[in-house]
Amino acid sequence: MTMRKALASFLLLLFIPGALAETIGITMNIGKTIKVNGSNITLVDISSTGSIALRVNETLYVLDFGDSVKVGNLTVIVGSIFPNRQQARLFFIGKNISLLGGEPKVELTSMVRKVLLSPREKVGLSIEVKNLGEDSYVPLSVNVPEGWTGKLTFGNTEVLGVYLRHGESVGLTLELKAGSEPGTYRIKVGAGDSTLEITAVVTGNALQAYVDFPGKEATAGSNVSFTLHLSSEAPVDVPLSADAPVGWNVKFIALGSPVRIVRVSGERSIEVLVEIPSNASVGAHSVTINAGNESLNLLVYVTETHAGENGTLSVKVIDEESGNYVGGAKVILTGNGVNESATTLPDGTAVLKAPEGNYKLSVSKEAYKSVEMRVKLKAGEKTSVTVNLEKLPYYFDVLVPAPSESQILGKNFIYEVIIQNLGKEGDTYSLSLTMPKNWGGMIVESPDSRTGISSTYVESGGEKRLYVILIPPDNAELGNYTANLTVKSLGSDVAKRVILRAMLMGSYGMSVSLEKYSVEVKSGEETELRAKVYNTGTSPLTNVRIKVDAPKGWRVEVSPDRVASLGRDGVATFTVKINIPSDVDAGDYYVKITAMSDQKQSSEQVRITVTKGSGTTYAGLAMVFIAVLLLAFILKRYGRR
Repeated sequence: MTMRKALASFLLLLFIPGALAETIGITMNIGKTIKVNGSNITLVDISSTGSIALRVNETLYVLDFGDSVKVGNLTVIVGSIFPNRQQARLFFIGKNISLLGGEPKVELTSMVRKVLLSPREKVGLSIEVKNLGEDSYVPLSVNVPEGWTGKLTFGNTEVLGVYLRHGESVGLTLELKAGSEPGTYRIKVGAGDSTLEITAVVTGNALQAYVDFPGKEATAGSNVSFTLHLSSEAPVDVPLSADAPVGWNVKFIALGSPVRIVRVSGERSIEVLVEIPSNASVGAHSVTINAGNESLNLLVYVTETHAGENGTLSVKVIDEESGNYVGGAKVILTGNGVNESATTLPDGTAVLKAPEGNYKLSVSKEAYKSVEMRVKLKAGEKTSVTVNLEKLPYYFDVLVPAPSESQILGKNFIYEVIIQNLGKEGDTYSLSLTMPKNWGGMIVESPDSRTGISSTYVESGGEKRLYVILIPPDNAELGNYTANLTVKSLGSDVAKRVILRAMLMGSYGMSVSLEKYSVEVKSGEETELRAKVYNTGTSPLTNVRIKVDAPKGWRVEVSPDRVASLGRDGVATFTVKINIPSDVDAGDYYVKITAMSDQKQSSEQVRITVTKGSGTTYAGLAMVFIAVLLLAFILKRYGRR
């Protein structure tokens, strides 16, 4: 390759617009394979003259500095070649480059950059290694002064290298043991091509630490504070840690904030805050404070415990927008085998009790977004939390005060329906009605209206009263029917269905009609009437019969005795025979005829005019004549006085 060719290749590399292509450079060792946009690229060999053998998929190329090869939509340019290191630098130019197996870009970080040590003192410092480049193996190294020892560990294992994917990180411990000579030293930690330098100061005057009052009394569930005094002649970063009983918590406070490392130059005081769990047992408990290489033992005497007592959680639920209390919200506390629930009162409060521990609190309410949060309860103590609920933009409810109605055939069913808009926004609701076969129906704004509607608008927080009218056909069978009302929100596209139940009952009606309402009959003779009984209702009449109320001594016969059932629009004919005794005086008599059934009854009356026969007339005249003769005889014989 000529110098002009190499120069042209590098000019191409330098002047390709960033908007059109991107460039990635990588240093490869002999035998290393990477995958670029799906193509396998392997550095096979490097000659002593400075040429490289590069395999792209199954094709082998021999290239010099500045040469280029097209790989799909990529251009590969050969950069610097290092025969003595068996390495070559390659540049990839193209769009949307995807590279696997490339070199890592390592970031090394540590919170401690300077540490004060005593001669031969051991210390452990936290180191984080993060790969910002491609997935790769990252070699690790520690460079310490003569007479020192240093290594990187993960757990209890010394680590010489780590494999990290892109974006992945790992926390390691730098274990150092200082030499015997005082002075200032530099420790270098290497990870790939990155290095981290830590300054270590070895002084004959070690860090000094003490606590004024290392033993204090407190009750379980409270906090107790100690003052830790630190001093050092040389500036030093002092790591702080603590060993405490299980469930206890120790914080180091400086200027009102928790700290884990403190710079000491001369004198400095740190607050040590010990948090005692509510279930701590009565008695002395040991807490160890570690400040650099110094350890101090503190004693906490617990005088009162709440072990075995429940913690109390007081929850107040508030509408985020209005600030009003939210009653009827469901509050659930779960965790540690506990599942407690309650409903907030009208003032938005609910109280739950559970053993000491960490829990998940869930709060939900219709028309609001649900909220979940973590809470910690302490035995014998009250914990209060306020939960703000955010209203959903669109939410509604459909209420039917009386979803089941009963009516007799021929009457309409009317149902009151209330649509409540519980969301933050006004909304329009579409309305649809599914009715039983052959039934009629409509949705109206007033029970008296006969104009149906198919949609309605309700303001946020408002409600709309509507009415559903169901009309059964005249020939409908008696029994139970259902209709479905569907209300759909145009804002949320949520639909709710309400089932309306209709019980169609029959009506009972009966009337009786007589063939004659006035008859004339001679005493001692019989008359015959026909009575017709009509079913004027919609339900069958059962056990239909005729009852006749006639004067005493009159004989009555009814045929038939009874009719078992008389259906809708049915007619039954009864024959009534009435026999008038011969000694009945002539005159008008009234006979009551009543049609009866198990359900209804109806009455009519007939006038019967009774007359005397001819024989009876002659006998009467004879008796009158005899009486006259007898009277004349008495007058003639005895005369008048």
